[in-house]
Amino acid sequence: MTMRTDIHSIEGIEVRICKSDWDESGWMTFTFDTKNWGDKEAQRSPNEINFFVNDVENCFAVLRDRLERAIVEAREKHAQDVEERKAREAEREAADKGDS
Repeated sequence: MTMRTDIHSIEGIEVRICKSDWDESGWMTFTFDTKNWGDKEAQRSPNEINFFVNDVENCFAVLRDRLERAIVEAREKHAQDVEERKAREAEREAADKGDS
């Protein structure tokens, strides 16, 4: 099964975790506050995402780990992209000076 959900202009996220009384299963509900162009304040989106899982504690730990790793990778990639862009701009400026 493939599913894609896009929720734009997120200003805040609320997460509720509910655990089963019988085993390790449970679910996580993610709700969103969004603020679109022209909105003065963020509003609660009618959209929500529910994860129904066999082991809610493990799922939470894995999700936290993946999010932490993803932000580190995104920061490193962004820094690399900025450096590459600066190098290209410096090369263009040097080439422009050489042409004059």
